[in-house]
Amino acid sequence: AADAKLVERAHEVPHDCDRPGCPGPENKRKLEVFEELLVACLNMTSLLQATITKYVGNGTILTDAEWDLVIQAHAAIAKATGQPC
Repeated sequence: AADAKLVERAHEVPHDCDRPGCPGPENKRKLEVFEELLVACLNMTSLLQATITKYVGNGTILTDAEWDLVIQAHAAIAKATGQPC
C-alpha cells in the first residue's frame, strides 16, 4: 500500500516534463526560487523592524493590518528555517 502511494505521488516530485497538468515542473520552479524568496523575506522583516522602531519612537501606533503582516512574515520565516524569528 505504501509503495502504491509513492507511485501515485511520484509525479509531484520536482522535475522537468512537457506533460500538461503535471505539478512536477511547478514544484521544481517553487523549489528553485525558495532560497531567494527566503532572503527577500528576511530583508523585508529587517526593514519592517526598523520601521516599527521608528514609528514607536515617534509615538505612532501600527494598525492591526500592519502588525498582522509583521506576524505573518515572522511565522513564515520561522517555518522555513525551523528556527524562531
